[in-house]
Amino acid sequence: MSTSSSHPVPEQDLQTYVTEPSNGALPLGPEPNGSKSTEADAPAGTMIVFEGVTKVYDPQVLALNDVSFAIDKGE
Repeated sequence: MSTSSSHPVPEQDLQTYVTEPSNGALPLGPEPNGSKSTEADAPAGTMIVFEGVTKVYDPQVLALNDVSFAIDKGE
């Protein structure tokens, strides 16, 4: 008997790939003086931004290829 769950099943053999954005931008992070950066490329109402996202499932199944989009506050 199988049971279904609404929770994701963790992957045991998960690999993470980090790539530089194609425009040469670096991720926002703490400033050298320890304060957080307030500078952003997205408009003020934008809450989530994906730029150049690629997702490949094994074996070699391309799900997303260089996808970019923004989700505004309230969407």
